[in-house]
Amino acid sequence: MVISKTVQWMKVMANGRQSKAKRANMAERAQQMMEVHFPNVSPVFLWHRKKNDGFTTILRTMPIIMQAIDDNSKGTPAGHTLLSLWARSPDHSVVVIENPSTFAAEAGFIGERAVDTWRKRMKKLREMWMITTKEGPSGEFHYVLLWNPNVGLEYMRMAKKVQDGVYGRFIDQLMEIGAYSDLEEFREFLKEHQEAEAQKAAATTV
Repeated sequence: MVISKTVQWMKVMANGRQSKAKRANMAERAQQMMEVHFPNVSPVFLWHRKKNDGFTTILRTMPIIMQAIDDNSKGTPAGHTLLSLWARSPDHSVVVIENPSTFAAEAGFIGERAVDTWRKRMKKLREMWMITTKEGPSGEFHYVLLWNPNVGLEYMRMAKKVQDGVYGRFIDQLMEIGAYSDLEEFREFLKEHQEAEAQKAAATTV
C-alpha cells in the first residue's frame, strides 16, 4: 500500500511538471502567433490574468462538463449555473451566497421566478455531485462547497449519465492537460472506502 501510494504521488508530480512546461510553451506559441497574425494591437483591448483584476482559476474541462450537465438537466439546464459559481471562487472551494437573487441573475435568470428557477438548477447540481450545500441565513443554499467537477463527471459516468462521445472528449482533454490523476485518485478512494465498508459489515455480522 505504501509503495502504491508513493508511485501514485510520483505520477501526480510528474503530470504537474509536464503541465507547467506545456502551459509555458503554449503561452510562448500564443505570443508568437499574436505577433504574426495580430501585430500592433494595443494592450488596452486585451485581458490578461496577471495584469487585470477580477480573475479566477477554472478547469479546462469545464465546457465539456457543462455539456454533460445540460444533457442531464434538459428543460432545466444547469451548466451555466455551475460556471457562475466557479466565477465566484478565486482558488478556494467554498462560496457563500448571501443574496440568491444576485447569483440567479448571474446565471441568466430574470423575472419574478428567477430565484426559484435558480434553486431548481442548484438542486440539479447537487444531485449530479457537482456541489454540496448547507443551510444558512439566506436559505438552503447559503453555503456551497464546490466538488472537483472532473470527479463529479466521473461519478455521473459511473451512474450511466454521460454519453460515450462526451466522455471520450473528456478523457482526451484530461490526458492532454495532465489531469487524469484526478480520476485515478477518485477511483482509489472509492476502492478503499468500499473495502473499509465491507470489513465493517463483516465485523458486525460475526
